[in-house]
This record gives sequence, C-alpha cells and structure tokens, in this order.
Amino acid sequence: MQGQALRYWAASVALGLSFWFGSSAFTQTAEDLFDFEHGLKFARFLEQQQRWDLAIAEYHRLDAETPDRLEVRMALLQLYALDGKPSDGIATYEGWNYQPQLAPTELRRKYIGLFFQNRDFTLLGSRLQGGIGLKEPDKTRVQLQLALYNRDWPQARKLFDAFEIQHVHKNQQTYAPILKALDDLHYRKPWLGAALSIVPGAGQAYAGQWIDGLSSLFLVGVTGFEAYRLLHKRGPKNLLAWGLAGMSLSFYVANIYGGRRAVARYNQRRDAEIQQILDGVSARDF
Repeated sequence: MQGQALRYWAASVALGLSFWFGSSAFTQTAEDLFDFEHGLKFARFLEQQQRWDLAIAEYHRLDAETPDRLEVRMALLQLYALDGKPSDGIATYEGWNYQPQLAPTELRRKYIGLFFQNRDFTLLGSRLQGGIGLKEPDKTRVQLQLALYNRDWPQARKLFDAFEIQHVHKNQQTYAPILKALDDLHYRKPWLGAALSIVPGAGQAYAGQWIDGLSSLFLVGVTGFEAYRLLHKRGPKNLLAWGLAGMSLSFYVANIYGGRRAVARYNQRRDAEIQQILDGVSARDF
C-alpha cells in the first residue's frame, strides 16, 4: 500500500509539473505571437496580400502599443493611399499631434501627398497657412504643385523659376516636363466653336472631332434638304415636310451647342494631360 501511494504521489507531481511547463510554454508562445516583430511581419504579410483593411487595423494596433515607430506610421499612410481613403489617412496623421517642426520629413511629405490624392486643395491651402513645418525648398515645391492643380499657370511659372534662385536643380528637372507641356498647351475658345457652328459641323472640326462634325453636317443637311424638296414638290401643307424642317432646325441648334461643348471637352482633355503628369509626380514624390 505504501509503495502504491508513493507511485500515485510521483505521478501527481509529474502531471502537475508537465501541466505547469505546458502552460508556461503556451503563454510564452502566445506572447511571442503578439510581440512587435511578429505583429509587423503579419501586417506586412497582409499588405502583400492586398488585404488593406486588415493590414491597416494591424498597423494601428502596433502603433497603439509601440507609438512613434516611423516604419509603422509610414506604412499606415501608404496603405490609406492604396486603399483609396486619403481623408482617413489625413485624419490619422493629424491625430498623432506632431509639433510642426518635429514631424518626420518623410511622414509629412506622405501626409501632403494624401491631400493631392484627395483633391482637397482648399484644406491643404489652409494647412499651409497654419504652418505644418515646411521649409524651403519643400514649401515652394508644394506651392508649385498646388498652383498646377489649381491651373494657376502664371503662379506656377513664377514658383518654378524660384528653384533657380534656390539652386534646387533636382526640383527643376522634376517639373520641367510639366512646364514644357504648359508651353505647348493651347486652349481653344468655346465661343469660337459655337460661332463656327453656323456652318454645321465646323465647331466640332475646330475641336478636332471630325467624325462628330461630319455627322452634324450630314444630319442637318439631309433633313433640311428633304424638307426643302418635299415643300417644293408637295406645297406648304405637307406635314412631313414641316416635321423634317423642325427636325433639321433642332439638329442645327444642337450643332451650335455641340460645337461649344466640343471645344470645352478639348480644353478639358488638355487639362487632363497636365493632371496625369502631376498625379505621377504626387504618387512618386509625395
């Protein structure tokens, strides 16, 4: 009996020790799984899988537990840009409450880039006036980008020339293609497109839309000619002739309006070309 009791006691001790060691190992493993390095690897894995929402949530967890890690905050702003939520990225940056002069340069640049992605130029202008810690030549560079987005070409030229005074040739090289495109930019006059449309299709042709111009000329010409032919052949009481005449007049009025709109679209396409170059600069350098 005594030997059996001793065996029971030894088995209980062994079971208790194994349970204690197992629990400790499990606790240690769980702690390891949620430490910063493992969390960062997991967040990057989610990022590679393009699981933007989950990656953002994980980076926010890391930022809450280990604040002021630049790599985490840079990743957060980058992910908000990739996820198409620049306003959330702006709010996140501003929630960090950096002193303007102490904000990391790379992080502030990414923050400014979110404004360009969001097209919230009014808010960006107010932030610049309030001071976000920008120094020269970055201040001139952001103001130039803003002037270009706002299509303030004279101000953009003035700011571009300021790089020469500041001896920042790298910035000049970045924006030289955009200024070259502005030099080659020739807007056309919408009122002239409408005036030329007195000759059906001429306004669209002035805007480079030859097919639309020929279509307008064909519709106005065919319906007008048929109305004239029927009136001449069957007299003024022919309802079909008057219907065709009304249709021809409608096509003619629409052609004048279309000539004006065609020129407006032409100018919009020219602006879009500039905007596309600007978006490339914003995505690459901000």
